[in-house]
Amino acid sequence: MQHDNNMYAYVYSGNDGTENTLIATVDNQEQPLISSCVHEIKRMSSLAIDLAAQHNLKVKLIKYHREQEIDFGLFVK
Repeated sequence: MQHDNNMYAYVYSGNDGTENTLIATVDNQEQPLISSCVHEIKRMSSLAIDLAAQHNLKVKLIKYHREQEIDFGLFVK
C-alpha cells in the first residue's frame, strides 16, 4: 500500500452546513471513507460516486496533513 503524510476523506455537506464523512458498507461492515493510503482512496471513489448519486449529495475529496490535530468525531455521525 502506498501511504503518505496525509489523510484523505470523502465528505458531503449536511443540511446544517457541517461536513460529514461518507459512510459505506464494505465487506458487511460500515466504515467511513477515510484513509492515508492513496490506493484505498482510489478504490473508494466508486463507492463515493454511487452514494452521491443515490442520496443526491455533492461529495468532495479533502486532504488533511497528518501534522494537524483533527477530531474525526466531528465528521462521523
